[in-house]
Amino acid sequence: MTANAPRAVPVPAAPTRGDTRRRAPRLTTTSGVMTYILIALAVLLPVPYMLQLPGPVFNTLGDYQDKPMIDVSGAKTYPTSGRIDMLTVAVSGGPGRDTYASQALGALLHGKETVIPTEAYYPLDTTREDVTASNAVEMSSSQDVAVAAAMGQLDRPYKVHLLVGDVVPDSPPRRNCARAIGSFP
Repeated sequence: MTANAPRAVPVPAAPTRGDTRRRAPRLTTTSGVMTYILIALAVLLPVPYMLQLPGPVFNTLGDYQDKPMIDVSGAKTYPTSGRIDMLTVAVSGGPGRDTYASQALGALLHGKETVIPTEAYYPLDTTREDVTASNAVEMSSSQDVAVAAAMGQLDRPYKVHLLVGDVVPDSPPRRNCARAIGSFP
């Protein structure tokens, strides 16, 4: 054999039917199992997001649960007609209420709900009880502001009491309060 002569290269044998049949079911089974695992994770895996969507609309001039939405006592009232609607915003998720990956993905695809990070509303250590207490304070404060606005419109005197609910740790106001009263919780 000379140096310029072509060399014979062995050709790999064609796969037999037995080899092909063995690989295809394994691949199909593996991909099927992986698909089921991904679907299960999407359904069961909570994500740190909340969903905002339009809530119910209430006519503030009407009744809610068989009681007037607005009840005025101690002042002359006048009959009303028409509607003054109040639109609420419903929030799904947050501390103590999980939002799942499938819900967040569905909201992103449909566009009827807004997906927002939970941290945009609540610090990471917030509990469901903290949210409930905060909501009660906000509702009471809102009602007090509405009463003050009505009293001002009627030129009736009313008193305002300010209450500090919290002070940022290690801030100058906290240090000043601690010096003034001896301690600060």
